[in-house]
Amino acid sequence: MDSFGCGIVEKSSLRTPAHQGRAPCKMAEHIETQLFFDPRDGIYRDHFPGRPVVPGSLIVHGFMEIAARLGHPGQGGRLNRLRFRRFISPGYYRCETLREADALSFKLFDGPTLVASGRWNP
Repeated sequence: MDSFGCGIVEKSSLRTPAHQGRAPCKMAEHIETQLFFDPRDGIYRDHFPGRPVVPGSLIVHGFMEIAARLGHPGQGGRLNRLRFRRFISPGYYRCETLREADALSFKLFDGPTLVASGRWNP
């Protein structure tokens, strides 16, 4: 857990072809992690009282923490294509990351529902 109230819980990966049916075939790595947004973090007293919601900035921080652990520090890169599809409460969420040669793509899920996504380019 870091000082921003989110952390990576576990990680597993699987290598699969990025472009099926084309030669030469680049490999992409699918990495599954679990992000935890700590409900005890003081930010939730004000965001929002009685119904805590994880701020989008914490979700972005979680994506950047994954990028850093995969060897891509946030300096010099750009996070774009951010989409926040619905509010989430503090807790555990599955994050799928696709690592390609030139980018990382993130998808955050609440059960089967996609709740946020983004793409990081170095």
